[in-house]
Amino acid sequence: PDEQSLPAPRSLLIKPVSGDCNLHCAYCFYHDRPTDPYRTIHRRLMHEQVLTELVKQWMAFDRRQAVFGWQGGEPTLAGLPFFQQVVALQKQFGANGQVVSNGLQINGLLLDADWARFLREYHFLVGDSLDGPAHWHDLYRQTSSGRGTHEQVMRSLRLLRRFNVETNILSVINRETARHHPAVFLTRRRGGE
Repeated sequence: PDEQSLPAPRSLLIKPVSGDCNLHCAYCFYHDRPTDPYRTIHRRLMHEQVLTELVKQWMAFDRRQAVFGWQGGEPTLAGLPFFQQVVALQKQFGANGQVVSNGLQINGLLLDADWARFLREYHFLVGDSLDGPAHWHDLYRQTSSGRGTHEQVMRSLRLLRRFNVETNILSVINRETARHHPAVFLTRRRGGE
């Protein structure tokens, strides 16, 4: 078929650890859901056979481009070896000339230099979750013990920049940040917090 008749590139959104997360954000819709079908399972991680079949089928869907979006919960809870396996499967099932893209939406708490090197090497686009300066971010994005996470998120962003990983910021607009939106967004654009 000619280029005109081919479908537009599509992306696949994958939650390798379902709603599991290492934070307890006040606005998260995953916490304590009575309808959660996995609530009795201690640790949720996509089974290797499911991952293999998922990557194989998605790579075959469009031989020009395969776009994978990884999120959760917190997808880095799957561990770096999981994502190394993802890339190995993409190489195994990819076609010559096929463009593969990976996006990873994270809260930034689990990153280290090994993660950053990997993300850079395989050109992952990393979205880090940041709701503005510390006094607004820490109102809602907290650990299960109630500790704010702004400092850790900023550390992860500095690490990603140091390793030249392509990044963006995902912000949840909440009651507080909506009231102060110029301060939240102008600060970030100027390169501040």
